[in-house]
Amino acid sequence: MNPAIFAVVSFPFLFGVMFGDIMHGAILLIFSLHICWKADSIKKDSYLAAFVYPRYLLLFMGIFSTYCGLIYNDFSSMPLMISKSCWSIKD
Repeated sequence: MNPAIFAVVSFPFLFGVMFGDIMHGAILLIFSLHICWKADSIKKDSYLAAFVYPRYLLLFMGIFSTYCGLIYNDFSSMPLMISKSCWSIKD
């Protein structure tokens, strides 16, 4: 059994868990969406031609990284205050 299939399927999620940042994940997501939409024109003599074949892997890496960044409450290594804290000190 070839373990490469399991590695390719689980890699984007594990990358998102490790990388977990909203801004950097969104940059990767926007870049990969551009590559997905313009793949036919990029294949023809472009410096981005190397990114055409792994474009869907990059897309899922960007999606999972942005998602995990929202869970981690992390935007470019700065915390976001999306909701109020439920933690308090009782005297």
